[in-house]
Amino acid sequence: MLYSLREFISNVMPVSDSAQYQFGPFTLDPVNRLLMQEDKPVTLPPRVIDTLLLLVENAGRVLTKEELLAAVWPDCFVEEGNLSQAVFQLRKALGESGSKQQYIETIPKRGYRFVAELRVVTAADEPQALAATDAPLPATNGTVAHFVPAPVRDTPAKVNFISGKKRLAAMLAVLALVLAVFGFFRFKNKLPFFRSAKPSFAELRFTKLTTSGTASLPALSPDGKYVAYVNMMHGQQSLWIQPLSSSDNVQLVPPAATNYYGVTFAPDGQFIYFVQAQRGQAVAALFKIPLVGGTPRKVLEDVNSPISFAPDGKRFAFVRRVPTQREFVLLTAAADGTDERQLTTRREPQFLSLYGAAWSPDGRTIAYPAGEWSAGVHQEDVMTLEVASGKETALSRQRWAWVGQVAWDKDGSGVLFDAWERGGRVYSDQLRHLSFPDGELSPVTNDLLSYNYVSVAARTGAMVTTRAERSSRLWIGNPSQTEQAVQLKSGFGENYSEEFGLSWTPDGRIIYGSQAAGNPDIWIVKPDGSTPTQLTFDPATDILPAATADGRYLVFVSNRAGQNNLWRMNFDGANPKQLTHGAGEAWFSLSADSQWVIYSATDKEGKGALWRVSIDGGEPALWLAQDWIKPVISPDGQWIAGLLQDKANGGLKFALGTVSGGNRSGPLRFFDPRMTPLRALLQWTPDSRALILIAERNGVANLWQQPMDGSAPRRLTDFQSDQIFRFAWSPDGQQLACERGLHTSDLLLLNLATN
Repeated sequence: MLYSLREFISNVMPVSDSAQYQFGPFTLDPVNRLLMQEDKPVTLPPRVIDTLLLLVENAGRVLTKEELLAAVWPDCFVEEGNLSQAVFQLRKALGESGSKQQYIETIPKRGYRFVAELRVVTAADEPQALAATDAPLPATNGTVAHFVPAPVRDTPAKVNFISGKKRLAAMLAVLALVLAVFGFFRFKNKLPFFRSAKPSFAELRFTKLTTSGTASLPALSPDGKYVAYVNMMHGQQSLWIQPLSSSDNVQLVPPAATNYYGVTFAPDGQFIYFVQAQRGQAVAALFKIPLVGGTPRKVLEDVNSPISFAPDGKRFAFVRRVPTQREFVLLTAAADGTDERQLTTRREPQFLSLYGAAWSPDGRTIAYPAGEWSAGVHQEDVMTLEVASGKETALSRQRWAWVGQVAWDKDGSGVLFDAWERGGRVYSDQLRHLSFPDGELSPVTNDLLSYNYVSVAARTGAMVTTRAERSSRLWIGNPSQTEQAVQLKSGFGENYSEEFGLSWTPDGRIIYGSQAAGNPDIWIVKPDGSTPTQLTFDPATDILPAATADGRYLVFVSNRAGQNNLWRMNFDGANPKQLTHGAGEAWFSLSADSQWVIYSATDKEGKGALWRVSIDGGEPALWLAQDWIKPVISPDGQWIAGLLQDKANGGLKFALGTVSGGNRSGPLRFFDPRMTPLRALLQWTPDSRALILIAERNGVANLWQQPMDGSAPRRLTDFQSDQIFRFAWSPDGQQLACERGLHTSDLLLLNLATN
């Protein structure tokens, strides 16, 4: 059992709830869960601050890794790497690196101990230092700590003599004031001018509704009694419903090779509406099915987002994308799918989010995410539109890298949404709240996990979301001898790790991006499973490393100059040099002669193209005026592959083009859409005759080889479980580095406190 230092202090002397801990230049406030360095707050994720609190409250005692994991992550299974990462972030925040002061001591093979001198400060601002007295702390490993009680103030009391009648009158006045204040706070939410009380998320409690790890797109019934959701099993999706009062669930729509894009309850709670498309089809349709089950009935064609009903249930709002016009349209339609009415339109490079809109409880306003490609940077706002006048207003005061689904509070006082903050040091989606109409922002969640989708019960205010977690490992070896593969045990299992990159160096080492140190950085490791070495230490994001074939440089993507650009550095991380200075420069490929970097970028109008810049820097030149996404150039320099928009059938597809003789053409062919990699990771074979990519069958991912001649693809690996998040073949084609594991998503019920 963990012994709380705070509990021991309270047994020796009175300590108020506002007591704080001081060590070095830091002050730790356990009530507000805040770390201050002198007068400046130190930003730490919730799990990291929990780790610090636990270590401080058990100062002098060795806390085992098992104790810390059980206390800090009580609601989920995590690896020791999560704890190591939390401690690393603490050391970094406390400035231990390069300093003689040590706060956290590592006890090899056991755990950690807080070892700095600790002072307790009460509300009276009187430090209670650890020093020798007769009241020792429990001894741990030969360590004894003592407290000096706070000095007693020698201030005489002030006494006022009041007559009996005046005293009685004063007491009655105070009583009346207390009753008035009580009545105000007890009934203020029933008064219309106080109904917009701001939600408080300090006491947020989570209840896990599913444990399968395969649930998404949740929708709460208006009465808060049921949740409908989509389940993904063996590569097929199905629609389910579950009472919140039990774990019993019922399948409404059987599994099929389909994609769901949204689930919504009708305001009367009798029907569930869902947007669905057959796998491989670009156009989705809206269906409805009774709450008690039955046969789904099609309501409307060409719907690209979840729908949201007006409170009276007579109309619903949705987003439609029109690829031929490069437009996004927000519309409403009657409940039966007729009488479409256009509310607002965006034309590329501006867009409306396909996560849909949310109709306010009073029916007057619709909230929705919208954004634009501005100078190659993707930015989104949370917008509101007055239904009667059509007036649009940006509710958020800041712009986001990405915004997901939005939902109104039950009283219309604000909207909840999931979003990715630009410049954030952790790759994760977090829940936020914007008050309406003033747009005051409040964080709802703040940790290393990801939260997606949000639904609010119209009558009860209950909220449901999904929480995503990932568990994976990097394996290195010959794919035909998987039992002999070497496993790297740290630096993996991160959300969105496919965005970080993985590749080989000419001398047989592996380079990759990782958040193992609490920030996206570049790492290098030998394939024997030895300890990885961190190469970049900039507080910005450094990802997607690749080595030149001549072994001189590592090229990577970094936003350390304020936006995504291409950089190069030596193999030891020294001498970083910025190669490009544009915008939206994220994906690149290196030429076989190590002289050029081919990369994708967007212009001010949001149009994409491929550019070329020398490995030594200089002025870039337009290379191909086509919007290839994640392009890879063949080792012989003759071919290009990647994702392209198929204008004939819509959607992104795996495509192949020629680069021979410097005459770069359009795509020669589009391949089977079922072979389009889920995460669009591509690699050429060393002989340039085929491409290697990820494909999933029945929920299991394997690597396949697609020959250049267009013949049938061939499976290269025989994995029987798990997904593949990133991979890289060695230059000689003999070794495979492959990150495999599970990505789980479950439903959470969020209980909020209100002021």
